[in-house]
Amino acid sequence: MGKSASQKIWQIALPVPLRRHFDYFACQEASPKSGTRIKVPFGKRELIGFFIGEASTATIAFDKMKTAIAVLDEVPVLHEHQLSLGLWASRYYQHPLGEVLITGLPTAIRQGKPLPEPLAPAKTVVTPPPYTLTSAQQDSVDQLVKGLGEFKAFCLKGVTGSGKTEVYCQLIERCLERGQQALLLVPEIALTPQSVARFEARFGESVLCYHSTMTDKKRLLAWQSAGLGHHRVIIGTRSAIFLPFQALGVIIIDEEHDGAFKQQEGFRYHARDVAMMRGKLADCPVVLGTATPSFETLRNVQQGKYTLLQLSERVGEGELPNIHILDVRHKKLEGGLSAQAMAAISRHLEAKNQVLVFLNRRGFSPAWMCYDCGWLAKCNRCDTLLTFHKGMNCLWCHHCNRQLRAPSTCPECEAEGLNPVGAGCERIETLLSEAFPCATVLRIDSDATRKKGALQEKLAQAANHQADILIGTQLLTKGHHFSSVTCVIVVDADGGLFSHDFKAVERLGQMITQVAGRAGRASSGAEVWVQSFHPKHPLLTLLLKDGYDAFSEHLLSEREQAQLPPYGYMALLRAEASTLDTAMTFLSSIAAPSKEQNIQQLGPIPASMPKKAGKFRAQTMLLASSRRALHQHLEHCVQMADNNEKASKVRWSVDVDPIDTY
Repeated sequence: MGKSASQKIWQIALPVPLRRHFDYFACQEASPKSGTRIKVPFGKRELIGFFIGEASTATIAFDKMKTAIAVLDEVPVLHEHQLSLGLWASRYYQHPLGEVLITGLPTAIRQGKPLPEPLAPAKTVVTPPPYTLTSAQQDSVDQLVKGLGEFKAFCLKGVTGSGKTEVYCQLIERCLERGQQALLLVPEIALTPQSVARFEARFGESVLCYHSTMTDKKRLLAWQSAGLGHHRVIIGTRSAIFLPFQALGVIIIDEEHDGAFKQQEGFRYHARDVAMMRGKLADCPVVLGTATPSFETLRNVQQGKYTLLQLSERVGEGELPNIHILDVRHKKLEGGLSAQAMAAISRHLEAKNQVLVFLNRRGFSPAWMCYDCGWLAKCNRCDTLLTFHKGMNCLWCHHCNRQLRAPSTCPECEAEGLNPVGAGCERIETLLSEAFPCATVLRIDSDATRKKGALQEKLAQAANHQADILIGTQLLTKGHHFSSVTCVIVVDADGGLFSHDFKAVERLGQMITQVAGRAGRASSGAEVWVQSFHPKHPLLTLLLKDGYDAFSEHLLSEREQAQLPPYGYMALLRAEASTLDTAMTFLSSIAAPSKEQNIQQLGPIPASMPKKAGKFRAQTMLLASSRRALHQHLEHCVQMADNNEKASKVRWSVDVDPIDTY
């Protein structure tokens, strides 16, 4: 086909790190529908992109423009709402459209392969609810059901064990009665086998899971089935928000406060916020469920943008635990645990109950030290200490994954016998196995669950009381129902109190509240013991004595005074390069101070960990009093970066609404 000014010009979105669409001459007379896959030449390669629309004029000279190779679909693989959502997300998160559109897509679709025959429609069978709802649950269901058929945002705030899942089930049942589909987003699918099993028992074959650990074939079939409406209850992780749906009726985000809903590399979207736009496009309600709402959600409740529904009491025989703070100053700690904590563990084991010990730190000890000269094992690729893992007898960097054999003599002074300093989950496991030889000790962290199926197996053991002592990291805080746990020990409550990241205290409050909520879910008399070297810290005492509501109210007041999110708007410009100076200079060149008075620029400065995986990192923080002003300034910064001749020497990114400032 010859090239001429009269030939149609197609705009194609390609999965490349360039923030623009690409113009090609049409390869056929009739233009495809938006969202159709198109194969095109790109340099010396052939890429699969998506048809966006026709252009009246080209952005490049005709003699340099190429012709598309082929139209791959008769029916667009991206539905109208998916394409609209991608266009919005690309603008909001300042990320290339082509890379946004492939988010969550099965590999076969990305590669341009033909779609297989879809799964047969699943039969929808709804079993009766297991118990009569409490009045608070029924009130919540009634209000949520009234919201079906239109966009409305709800915050379902319920204490741990208050029956939020049953509210979800009843809402989904009403949604199915309307002939629609329901999407339930969870932080991590592997961490919630009980919840998935419960939904499968309730809704049978109509339940479909979608997450990254599935084989690509299964993901492709699931993707098709959701789009055709063959399955009507979809449970997935954050990328499931980009699935096609035939008739989406409700979006539920369980544990909405969880940081796993924010993508931290590449396309840095937050599934909770994308879900709000998806709900608007589909005219369906969005429900945010949690015991510890994020401060962004609480602010939206304050402003009347979200409707607050509350479940203040546990269902059944469960009662909220009594919380005690343990002052461990001037106390001898055995492997990280005080004598009072050990006594509490002993009491609850004697009563034939389970104990959960929480420490959000992997390995045996966070440091490996020579007591003679003070040498500490450090990673030569990162600005951090190496963690000692006793079972593997290695030093491990948890940031770049570097591992090396633990030396027995000091590299500095050649003294014999180096020492572990501090405690990790592995050390706690060793201590408790020796102290309670008749008890079954089960450690649940990413090191102990590396084998396929290991996590699900260990969680099942914990839930079935096949272990007496559970030790773990944040993997144990995410919505699990351990009916026999009557005692929780929080080994270290101080970590988030002194962080440079202003959001660290919020995360600490959520984590302690969530892990405390594992105790007493089916009985009374449960206890939570929180160890601290700062037992009189005002924020810690406020949290433990008055609860998460008072804690969050106080911190929100501080945020408002400082005009920090959620009262202001934030973005981070990040850069990494072979030298710190290169990264800093690049950021200086793209983020010149704004003339707008309501834009505040902090930086560029070195990141909190300036060196990671052999690269030096810097960042610039942008704060604004209005979202519009922030995005206008970001567009300018991105344009400057795209046109910067030094961009090839730097890996840079934009993080809109960051959940941390590391």
